[in-house]
Amino acid sequence: MENTQPKEPSEIVVPEAPPKRRRSRALAVTPAMMLQTAVEQGADLAPAITPMQMLNWFSYDPDTGVISWKKKPNRNIPVGRAAGFEFVTDYTTYIRIMLNGRAVFAHVVAFVCMTGRRPVGEVDHVSGDGTDNRWSNLRDVTHAENLRNQRLNARNKSGVMGVDFHCAARKWRARIIVDKHEHHLGTFASRGEAIAARKIAEVRFGFHENHGRS
Repeated sequence: MENTQPKEPSEIVVPEAPPKRRRSRALAVTPAMMLQTAVEQGADLAPAITPMQMLNWFSYDPDTGVISWKKKPNRNIPVGRAAGFEFVTDYTTYIRIMLNGRAVFAHVVAFVCMTGRRPVGEVDHVSGDGTDNRWSNLRDVTHAENLRNQRLNARNKSGVMGVDFHCAARKWRARIIVDKHEHHLGTFASRGEAIAARKIAEVRFGFHENHGRS
């Protein structure tokens, strides 16, 4: 005869709730904290050379573009000697001058000597030659304008800025960057067609006529 008595329910185990995690409060990063971090990482926080210091230390010939020492920076350099040395970048070569452990470009010194102030924007070399600091070759421009008058990068393989061979498409490609936005101008069967498309775009977007020269 079967046992008809009801079975007692088994004990139900209720899992414990996981402990609540405390939210960590983000610390506000203050300028003082940023400065301290920069110092710890070895940043050079010495003040830049002022326009007054430039006028006191350097003389400038606007016809030749040469910056000369008004005073002896050390015992090895006499008064009147041309200041600075060549500083090479991917796009051009500039003249950089050292004064009391601080660097300044010769074209900035030239601008200060002629105007008594630093440029509002950037000093552009119209010819693209960064060592040609004649006053007629310098202009105060915005960063965007300066980017529209660049020399051809030494690593460029096509001979024309913004033009390259697209291996996958087996065609020549033309592009142009304006205000950090890249415009694709198309792919072409010949290098000449790609160059023509690039030059038309340069005129359309107001690039300097010397832009892209080697």
